[in-house]
Amino acid sequence: MNTQKNVQIKVTVIMETPFSIGAGTLPGSLADKGLVRDRHGWPLLPGSSLKGVLRHQTERLARRLTHDVTLCQAPSPERMCQSTRYDDLCLLCRIFGSP
Repeated sequence: MNTQKNVQIKVTVIMETPFSIGAGTLPGSLADKGLVRDRHGWPLLPGSSLKGVLRHQTERLARRLTHDVTLCQAPSPERMCQSTRYDDLCLLCRIFGSP
């Protein structure tokens, strides 16, 4: 049984505070992190950052809806679901994947 689904999500981001996803410390700069930009100069928002926020909020919702997600403790890979069987994965690992 194929349980894989393709999902496309369109996201509009409105920054209410300064954008703070960086590329490490810049030498000779007062800034903690340099802002990663694309070739057009637009700030880059990594998909993994969006996925992390989405997984975290989904986990909060799942807990409120009394889904048992306590055995899987993301984002630590060694404490997340490790099974290769779909039926053995928690709800979150079924949706977002596991190591």
